[in-house]
Amino acid sequence: MESGVECATDELRSLFLFESLSGDQLDRLCRGGRVGLFEPVALFAEGEPATCLYVLLDGEIALSKRSGGVDIETIRTTQRGAYFGAWSAFLEEEQTYETSARVTQRSRLFMIDATSLGEFLRTEFPMACHFLVGSTLGRFNQNRIVGPHDRLIQLAHLTAGLTHELNNSAADSLTVAHGLSPLQKSDREEVLGEWLDGRGVDDGWGHPAGVGAGHAGQAVLAARPGPLRRRRPAVAADRHIGDALAHARSGDHGAHRLRRRGAAHPLLSPAELNQVWTNLIDNAVWAMRSNGAAGATLTVRTRRQGECARVEVCDSGPGVPDELKSRVFDPFFTTRPVGEGTGLGLDFAARTVDKHRGSLWVESTPGDTRFIALLPLEAAVP
Repeated sequence: MESGVECATDELRSLFLFESLSGDQLDRLCRGGRVGLFEPVALFAEGEPATCLYVLLDGEIALSKRSGGVDIETIRTTQRGAYFGAWSAFLEEEQTYETSARVTQRSRLFMIDATSLGEFLRTEFPMACHFLVGSTLGRFNQNRIVGPHDRLIQLAHLTAGLTHELNNSAADSLTVAHGLSPLQKSDREEVLGEWLDGRGVDDGWGHPAGVGAGHAGQAVLAARPGPLRRRRPAVAADRHIGDALAHARSGDHGAHRLRRRGAAHPLLSPAELNQVWTNLIDNAVWAMRSNGAAGATLTVRTRRQGECARVEVCDSGPGVPDELKSRVFDPFFTTRPVGEGTGLGLDFAARTVDKHRGSLWVESTPGDTRFIALLPLEAAVP
């Protein structure tokens, strides 16, 4: 960066970001900021401490987000006044950059450090900052609690689709009349399953049968060699594929049938909830053992919170890194060595709490990790 360029209040006033500020406010910004000339260069990386707000005066900048270990460009602009960096300096807690930024051609940027900007915003616009702090923290807490539920729904659809594809990989395992489409075939399978269930046939999918086209769209049983149950692919699937199938069948497939039949949400299952607490405690014990520190402490707390029971399983282990907090409930995600964990314990816990119309989330700092479950005290009305 080349230095020595003065900040001009008239130039700041020409930018949409500053056009409504008073002369005194612009003077204050100029005193706290500086203008720099940049050749193409990386300005900062996602996740680093957010120490500066940048405003483009001339040139071009590009922003990117990291996904799967790859930086994906999200914005490239030459618009004067485009701002990026420590834009949430109104929060008093230390923030990190939410994107990576680089200058793509010779550019001129106005820069102000986050500490000065935060003080400016809180003193010049106190009411606006109260609103911003409230909405930002509220959104953060909401995403922390609701986010795992949203991911469960997405994963349920994903794993149900995976199961459907894997189950249909042996195309000759099911006789389909008149070239039915996959959707028609799925609908007829559902009708046939309900027909069998309605007649008290246990494990109907294991009986020798086929699916034919009947009158008025009805499914017809037709005797044929071999069971109606889809055969496993010729190549044996490994244990993780088996886990995926079990995960999907216990999740969205069952939910699909409940929705189709209009059944009520299941009531509380003590056995399933006991498994939730077992999984959370096992996870906490493993985290503390992996840290190797003496004096590790496991704490389980319960109390009433409104119309819910709140259960906290706490440990004094190393904590969950911020970049992993959004993934700890994903199926098959684990930080344990190969062979020591399937990555399904927390996934099961989250799905079970969700099934009981509750919420499960994690709060973690080094030495204090808490998995918190909220469960309604009253059963949902069918």
